[in-house]
Amino acid sequence: MRPNAAEREAINRVIFDGLFYGAFTADAVAYFQEAVVSMKKAGCDAVVFGCTETPLIVSHSNSPLRTLDSTRLLARAALRRAFGRASIGEGSHLSSADNPTRMVRIPRCSCNTGAQA
Repeated sequence: MRPNAAEREAINRVIFDGLFYGAFTADAVAYFQEAVVSMKKAGCDAVVFGCTETPLIVSHSNSPLRTLDSTRLLARAALRRAFGRASIGEGSHLSSADNPTRMVRIPRCSCNTGAQA
């Protein structure tokens, strides 16, 4: 499921007219939260953020649904591939890039930036 056409247009406006330029407004956060609530009401149990800027304003800490950050997911998959291991440590479960039916454990971020994986 994805947002309807009007929601997608508004989301793109927030991203390309605001987030892309570093404008993180309360209105942008509120709009994304409303869009996620709409998805939740429609039966979704998680939301995938395909834009790298989106998790700057909406994350697991302020979203009514579980969030999946595509940038983090791709970075973890790259690490798995680079190190040739299916398991890097403890954390969330993701499908392996090589075998979509196999689940692997992905670590939480241990950075000092305050961000969580």
